[in-house]
Amino acid sequence: MMNQQPELGSEQLRVVALAPQSRVRLLGAPGSGKTTAAVACVTQFIADGGAPDRVLLLTGSRETASRLRDRIARALAVTTPGPLARTFASLAHAIVRQRSMAEHGAPSALLGGSDEDARWREVLEIDGASADGVVWPSHLREQVRLLPEFRAELREFIARATERGMTPDDLLEHALNMQQPNETWQAVARIWKQFEFGLLLESGDSARIVTTPSLLREATQIAAAGQAPEFDLLVIDDAQELTQGQLEFVEALAGAHDAKTGLVIAGDPDVATGMFRGAQPGIMNSMRVDETIRLPKSHRMGGAVASAYRTVVERVGVAGSTDQRQFAEAGHDAEALVQSAPSAAAEARLIADELRERHIVAGVPWSQMAVITRTSGLARQLTSALVGLDVPTSRSGSTALRGSVAVQGLIDAMAIATGRQELDAVTLLRLLSSPFIDLDSLQLRRLRRALWVQLLADDSALSVDERLVELFTSPDDFDAFPQSRVIRRARRLATVLSASSGSADASPQDLLWQLWEGFGTAEAWAEQAGGDGVVARAANERLDAVVALMRHVGFVAERHPTMTALQFVEQWQAASVEDDSLAGRGAAETVAVGTPSSFLGREFDTVCVAGVNDAVWPNLRLRSSLLDAAAFVRGSASREEVRSDEARLLALAVSRAANRLLVTAVDSADSDASEFAVRLGITAATARNATTLGALTAQLRRTLTDFDSDTAERARAAAALRLLADRGVEGAHPDVWAGRQALSEPAPHAEEAEEIDLKPQGVSPSKIERFEECQVQWVVGNLSGDSIGTHRQIGTIIHAAVEHARLFTADELEGLALAHWDELQFSAPWEDQRSRAELREIVERLETYFELVQSQGYRIDTQLREAKFSADVDGVELRGSIDWVERGPDGVRIADLKTGKSAPSKEEVSANPQLQSYQLAVATGAVEGLSDAAVVDARLVYPSKTTKKPETWALKQEPLTESSLQEFRERVLAAAEQMSGTSFIAHPSSHCENSDGFRPDCAFHIIEQVTS
Repeated sequence: MMNQQPELGSEQLRVVALAPQSRVRLLGAPGSGKTTAAVACVTQFIADGGAPDRVLLLTGSRETASRLRDRIARALAVTTPGPLARTFASLAHAIVRQRSMAEHGAPSALLGGSDEDARWREVLEIDGASADGVVWPSHLREQVRLLPEFRAELREFIARATERGMTPDDLLEHALNMQQPNETWQAVARIWKQFEFGLLLESGDSARIVTTPSLLREATQIAAAGQAPEFDLLVIDDAQELTQGQLEFVEALAGAHDAKTGLVIAGDPDVATGMFRGAQPGIMNSMRVDETIRLPKSHRMGGAVASAYRTVVERVGVAGSTDQRQFAEAGHDAEALVQSAPSAAAEARLIADELRERHIVAGVPWSQMAVITRTSGLARQLTSALVGLDVPTSRSGSTALRGSVAVQGLIDAMAIATGRQELDAVTLLRLLSSPFIDLDSLQLRRLRRALWVQLLADDSALSVDERLVELFTSPDDFDAFPQSRVIRRARRLATVLSASSGSADASPQDLLWQLWEGFGTAEAWAEQAGGDGVVARAANERLDAVVALMRHVGFVAERHPTMTALQFVEQWQAASVEDDSLAGRGAAETVAVGTPSSFLGREFDTVCVAGVNDAVWPNLRLRSSLLDAAAFVRGSASREEVRSDEARLLALAVSRAANRLLVTAVDSADSDASEFAVRLGITAATARNATTLGALTAQLRRTLTDFDSDTAERARAAAALRLLADRGVEGAHPDVWAGRQALSEPAPHAEEAEEIDLKPQGVSPSKIERFEECQVQWVVGNLSGDSIGTHRQIGTIIHAAVEHARLFTADELEGLALAHWDELQFSAPWEDQRSRAELREIVERLETYFELVQSQGYRIDTQLREAKFSADVDGVELRGSIDWVERGPDGVRIADLKTGKSAPSKEEVSANPQLQSYQLAVATGAVEGLSDAAVVDARLVYPSKTTKKPETWALKQEPLTESSLQEFRERVLAAAEQMSGTSFIAHPSSHCENSDGFRPDCAFHIIEQVTS
């Protein structure tokens, strides 16, 4: 019994009729009905009495296979034994598993992506440490070989070699016998042989451990030997995504020589997406077939959308046939806009306006709209931006685990529980700020302040970080603190960590579930996820990620039943590759956001193609440039081929739209629209009508307060605002407008007001400098907490290295700094490499500076590094620490190390409050060991200065006279008094709006609509 099926055209019916007996190639433009015909071939075969286990539809991705299974099931309306749509990898795994069970009595073990990546990392690390390891070309030094990007290229290269039936020895022979022997490929062959040998040793006498590429190759050999399941009909959808290995697998299954199996190959070489994974769009045209059928009409693309598609396809190189480019358009008149925005934020607003307008005015459901970007990074950015602009979104494709803060929190907790990670301040602070505990920067500051106060009271020599770690090893110690929300949340984390400690031998599933239950956030997150807006979106993302992690752990446990929690954490931390996950997601009615590959086989009413910028789309960088894998696959690699591949991606994105297409790019001083956008006729975007209540309210307020506007227009705006205010729309009533409200009261506005004290019990030299620079910047940072960027963290590490150095050589300083390097977090490997190079440059300059100090007759007083002081200035405590003191025959030089690159002027140095504070501290005897010392100068040492002369790296402040010291005392008192006030002054021209490209926090607060 079959459900009612879509009406098929004559060409589709012809394919269905030929399918069981013939080999048919089906070509067609996007929306022409190739997938519909493919599904119909399967359902009609079964309706005509064919056995369900003798027909199969194959495709490239799990997500596509899942959708096809659903379509076939709905069409058949009966239960069938086994799936009727599978991926190539899934079928190959079933074939190899069956053989393994027959030969070994146990299934072969398939290495997942993250497992394989972790093993490659181990092999490369061992090889790099070996004296007789593989000899690599000079451009592939050890630091490069340990990068995740290198491992990704290596795995991809070997996958391409494997699918061609090559072994490590075959590849080595090929590399040696080339006209110009390839040293890189020789090295790859040798390291590949080490990897395979490791898998062979681990397998022993049991079933082999296999990787996905070797799995496909082995399944092909089994099928070619006639030992695989036989099929009467094979249907390949999206055949433009076929790799060489998949093609050979299909030919082996179909019996290429005797044509005993019907075969339908459906695809369009102009919209391939998997070229970077070895897909060869034209390969479907090289397969032997009895007949080629072209579907003549696109039922999706019409009007301007079809025109845009044709424009893009003109940039695609010919891949065997262009017959599919000749198609009749759909009957409806679809619209297409190609617009630029002046910034990334404006581009996001443009897309949000388009989506909201389609939803509100045209009535298009959110789920019938999509945003497609070239890169996953831009997809993540737009997902967040659109949620903030009242557009519900969800990432298309599998759930990403490693980028989730919720997953990171659980992995951190597992690492501590298993002993893989020592309990340290960095990890604790990351856990405290994770969504499970959810302390913001101000609350973390309160916790640290509470610890500091306790340390002072106990006269303890511990640092705050040391006390923090000590506190979390003994949760009962939290009883000594006033019980506030911050303390209660921190104690919850301490309790969870204490209860789970010593779990190295536990199962990963048991430990993960124990931590999840211990954190106790499930109910709150579920309640948040049921709402609307940013909070609901974040809760849904967190829940999706946790579910995906649990599914991943379960999958790992199935493959490795004896794996312990410690082994799981070690494997997770060693890998950098996501395993595919199709775990269910919470949000349903949302706009899909993703890259082109996640939209294969899908159709939407409205599509926004974002980020069509120069060097982004197209990105003409040659793929796999480290190992030259493209040349291995295609024989050569050119930028024109890359341009064709990029055009295919754009063609697929454009062709997903049925009724409305918007293509966007950023056109600014730093970014240009790409050649693709220019060919599509890009123009500057114009203002649109408001599509949210907030935007409408703002627009009406602007009209009402614009006294140059027409009186009648202003009256209409006032009437509309009154209507909105009566309905409770935020910001509509004049009583809440900036400038009409009373000044906020001076009392602290916080849940735990007693924990905030704006009045400084003491001031530090750096706070005085920052306060004088901009009072608003100081108070915002003081209340909300400063964000400590990577550059500041590196500066802290260098300061610590100088504090503990004995020889003051570059090698010693670098070694001391690198001992803490793992505490830093870089957004990309290249940032890590660049920062290491900058570190080396700084320590080399410091070595030169210290040699200069010695040659001048001075020495570093090792007892006075980070010398703390506390000076009383008429009731105000001035406290700080001096980086180091240089002793010489004439007295002492007080030094403050600066690792930044922007040095102050001579006048600014003479008035620098940090140096003046140090001089005042010495003059008043506040620095132990310097009570009788004569100050030669106080200096800012800038080793990052670009000048080569080390004499110029020290910017000197002359010794202060008694009158100068008195003036500075008054300066300290004035700063302390103003810090205790309730109003603060900004300096827009000198700071807030003039910060060398860096936008400080105060820039937001000087906007008139924000602060009146």
